[in-house]
Amino acid sequence: MTDPILHSIEGLDILKALIENSPVAVYLANMEGQILLTNQAAVKMVGFSREELLRKNVIDLDVIYQDHAQILAIWEAVPLNQVQHIYGKHLYKDGRQIEVEIHMSKIAINTRNYMLGNVTDISERKQWERKITRSEHLLNEAQRLAKIGHWELDFQNNKLIWSDEIYKIVELDPSNFAVSYDAFLGIVHEEDRDRLDLVFKEALRDKRPYFFRHRINVKDGRIIHVEERAEIYFSDEGAPLSALGTIQDVTGEVETKAKLDKTFEMLDKLVAQVPGVVYQYRLYPDGRSCFPFSSKGMWDIYEHHPEELTEDASLVFKRVHSEDVDRVSKEIYESAENQTIFHSIFRVILPTKGLRWCRSDARPEMLADGSTLWFGIITDITEGIAEHERLALSEESYRIVANNTYNWEFWEDENKKLLYVSPSCFNITGYTAEEFLNNPALMNDIILLEDQAQFEHHHHHVTSIPEKDKTEFRIRDKQGNVKHIKHLCQPAYDSKGVLRGIRGTNLDITEAVENFKRIEKLLTIEEEQNKRLRNFTHIVSHNLRSHSANMEGLLKLLKIESPEIFNHPYLTMMLKSSENLNETITHLNQVLDISLVNKEEWKKINLLEAINNSVISISTLASEVGLKIEVEVDKKIELKAIPAYLDSIALNMLTNAIKFCSEERDSYLHIRAKVEKGFIEISFEDNGIGIDLTKHKEKIFGMYKIIHPRKDSKGLGLFMTLKQVEVMGGKIEVESQENLGTTFKIKLPYESH
Repeated sequence: MTDPILHSIEGLDILKALIENSPVAVYLANMEGQILLTNQAAVKMVGFSREELLRKNVIDLDVIYQDHAQILAIWEAVPLNQVQHIYGKHLYKDGRQIEVEIHMSKIAINTRNYMLGNVTDISERKQWERKITRSEHLLNEAQRLAKIGHWELDFQNNKLIWSDEIYKIVELDPSNFAVSYDAFLGIVHEEDRDRLDLVFKEALRDKRPYFFRHRINVKDGRIIHVEERAEIYFSDEGAPLSALGTIQDVTGEVETKAKLDKTFEMLDKLVAQVPGVVYQYRLYPDGRSCFPFSSKGMWDIYEHHPEELTEDASLVFKRVHSEDVDRVSKEIYESAENQTIFHSIFRVILPTKGLRWCRSDARPEMLADGSTLWFGIITDITEGIAEHERLALSEESYRIVANNTYNWEFWEDENKKLLYVSPSCFNITGYTAEEFLNNPALMNDIILLEDQAQFEHHHHHVTSIPEKDKTEFRIRDKQGNVKHIKHLCQPAYDSKGVLRGIRGTNLDITEAVENFKRIEKLLTIEEEQNKRLRNFTHIVSHNLRSHSANMEGLLKLLKIESPEIFNHPYLTMMLKSSENLNETITHLNQVLDISLVNKEEWKKINLLEAINNSVISISTLASEVGLKIEVEVDKKIELKAIPAYLDSIALNMLTNAIKFCSEERDSYLHIRAKVEKGFIEISFEDNGIGIDLTKHKEKIFGMYKIIHPRKDSKGLGLFMTLKQVEVMGGKIEVESQENLGTTFKIKLPYESH
């Protein structure tokens, strides 16, 4: 038979060593007398094997006490943690009787009481004691073997005599130590000295033997533990004549017990750290059951204290869910019948926590009386069950969606093992999902050799530093066709933030790649055609401008030499037409030049400095019309642009605000800039005469479109501004109301630094 404490202790090498090396037999028994723990010294002492001893009750070994109830009554009367001494006789296996001395103490372990006994075979010692008067030599030898020395105190002569063994025990030289009662008290440990003297004097007073365990100071500051017993002899008149006693070195026994106590304490603390409850469950042949031992975690699992269940386990089964209780009982009986490990997952309904899921695992052991004793652990797995259900639902939803999508979906666990591949992989690769799942290397095998290193680098990056990522590579499908794949994946985490794997998609982008190549080819052709067209346009505009300039120059020379002939209206009209044609060709060349920008013309520009330079250049004109200009631009803003175009845009916005001021109010122009994701917005807000957008919205940025006629208006400024903004990759918006004002918003690409 075993016990939960014994079961835990036997798993510790240190405890086995302490027991096995004890110089005396050690027994640990429960309060029913069942032996739970013993050592090799006990085996040697009575001749029974360890297994035979562990199946016995203390009453089976005792010769004197054959009444079980009598022994239990004696045990119940023993005070807790106090040593009791009993002399008795034990049976050897062959029937011989052994005289023994038992040092018995009651100890408490995890709210239960146990009896710990150190049993010494004193058969030989008794024989030597009976022969002491016949042979001093034999007595000394016996004392040496048992580490027991004897002493005699002569009260009439006040003389104390020690045997040689006592001197050896206390490590003193007889020739250098004058033994006396006071000298002996001098080597007793200071914390035990007064108590020993009191015990001795009380024995004198009460005329009775005495026993006392105490400490003695020896060499090098060490301390030994001794057990002293004595009997005092008195005259007929009651005067003390002499005292005979023994001293035995019990240091090894005391140290072993201290280590055992420390081990028990350590085990108690270890058990307290185990999640759930560590338990011992016993099922009797008549169907009764109990938890002889359970850790404090019993409250967390069943909301019962361990001491409530030591005699009856039925309270626990009342907590088990009604739908699970019959199944759990059946599993317990099957484990007992077959002596197989008990494993069960079940639900409990607790008064405080409500519904919880539990898991129990335990190993059974058949006892001599037909009972089965399990040693096991019960843990609360509610959170794990909830997480499992959530993941299962998530996985099912994922499979439903993935099975019905055109894309090739996949799911790897945290160890890079494929858990799922959607059926659509067949449409892309010619291989089925089963082929991918059964052959983990198939994915690498179909990737073109030139792209495998890129794919491996991507895969390592995603798994070692989990984050979203994508890549592209080529595969060769089952028919030998090369296809382009866009591969997207991201890590999947559970509700606790634990990485559970990688989920991703493979898209067939072969058609898109081929279309992109065709578009690139067409763009190359178009670029060549545009280049030839621009060259042709330059030639034509250059020639036209040369001819128109020549014609205008000849007419002006003619007017100087023969002004009278220009009285004819046709010649005047011809000169004006020539001037207009030259101006138009100049404008066309300016427009054409906007689209012919070299990369070298792009520069990093401080926006505030550029706007301030433009404001300074028109400050005189602004003062003349009373226009107040306010600039709110962060001095840190720098953007990459074409300086000439940015200056031209700013000047056009400024001169527009000057031209179209309202005479009915003080005029202002607010220039602001704000950075947004990917671009910068520059706004020019005035309170001028405004524009009726319902009538003129389509005309605002048209070439030669004039909304408010002025003497110097040509309808080219806003058209040029729009083209310059577009060349720099931006756009322009306008908000306006007639007689209230206008706001132009220019948005240009911007990269933050």
